[in-house]
Amino acid sequence: MFENFSGVVSKIRNSITLKIVLIAFIILVLQVPVLMVYGLIADRQRSQNTAISDVTSKWGKTQLVSGPYMIFPAVRKIDEKKKENTAVYLLPSTLKIQGEVTPQIRYRGIYQVVLYSAELKITGRFDYDFPAAAPDNPEKIFLNDAVFALGISDIIGIRKYTVKINGTEVAPRSGIPDRRIAESGIHIPLPLTASKGEIEFEISILLNGSTGLEFLPLGQQTSVQLGSSWADPSFCGSILPTNHYIARNEFRAEWNTTSLNRNYPQQWIGSAYSTKNSSFGVEFKLLTSLYTQVHRAINYAALFMVFIMMAYLIGERAAKVWMHPLQYFLCGCAIVLFYSILLSVGEHLPFHWAYAIAAVSVTLLTAFYCKAIFRKNKVAVCEGIAMFFAYGIIFLLLKLETYALLVGSAVLFVLLAVLMAVTANVNKEKAP
Repeated sequence: MFENFSGVVSKIRNSITLKIVLIAFIILVLQVPVLMVYGLIADRQRSQNTAISDVTSKWGKTQLVSGPYMIFPAVRKIDEKKKENTAVYLLPSTLKIQGEVTPQIRYRGIYQVVLYSAELKITGRFDYDFPAAAPDNPEKIFLNDAVFALGISDIIGIRKYTVKINGTEVAPRSGIPDRRIAESGIHIPLPLTASKGEIEFEISILLNGSTGLEFLPLGQQTSVQLGSSWADPSFCGSILPTNHYIARNEFRAEWNTTSLNRNYPQQWIGSAYSTKNSSFGVEFKLLTSLYTQVHRAINYAALFMVFIMMAYLIGERAAKVWMHPLQYFLCGCAIVLFYSILLSVGEHLPFHWAYAIAAVSVTLLTAFYCKAIFRKNKVAVCEGIAMFFAYGIIFLLLKLETYALLVGSAVLFVLLAVLMAVTANVNKEKAP
């Protein structure tokens, strides 16, 4: 009876079907610590965003330069008894912006923050003709209350400025009296005596900001030329550069647009049009962030576990040594620990070094553990090579962003073919 019981236990222990079910259950349980690592990544990202916001709030956030443009208070007749106060907006006939952007990287604790100082020269001309050219024929336009406005999204970044109108230097005031085009910026009261004429302007401004610099194409003819020592620009917005040059330590870009490239005219009244979603510019970002790369890496965690667990199962059959479910679980915990090591080391070292340290550490740990389990150097070395190969494939997929799906599918096909070949004879027994 005891022998029969021992035989049943032996069959259960050597049952591949049961072992595969146990492995699947272990992988499912290991998704709990994987989810905890996801939460850790999100928490570190929040800490990074807090540090970045703290620095940029004192230096200058992403800057959006709007204008300049003119605001004319007006009264519009709605019906015989009702009138409303409104404003007429006039955009420049020509607008040319030339800028040189000097980026820098600062640290808040372990976090990097990209800041810049932009020297901008803004020139152009307004052509106005009231009231004949006024839209919707407002009953009265107050030319004496005209305002010259320049929108700047974060005015804390303004460092130096010079404003000349028709060749005369004037002193701007903080804020914008009307916020339909820009929420913040500077303005200059500019009383006009004639209903027809032109206004030439020249603005030089030193503007601090972070992450990005964008512009609104308010000119009937708009030209923006930017240069910087930043080697990895990301052009953004509604319009891409007409011409650009990117070298190892600099870039040059030029945008040329007309009023036909946007969805609002040169002149309108009230809230008839909006300038939203028409900005363009450049972003100064670091290469793919650590947290994004770790997040992408952990997306392969379940697949990685399946491959490694199958390698352990094959090693178990080759060494003819029974591997306890607890030992499978501990090896799975080592795989999860890889992502925690990658995240923590990656905050202090470049990603490729952090990945190498995490991969080598976990591979050596599991290889020595396999040697202790199987008591065969050859099996332990094969398990270590399999794990190191798997980490290499994951790293390759992380670097080949565009072709990651194609390469990943090909690798999975090859691995599946190998597993099929290795396990083809698993259920065959010698004839009696």
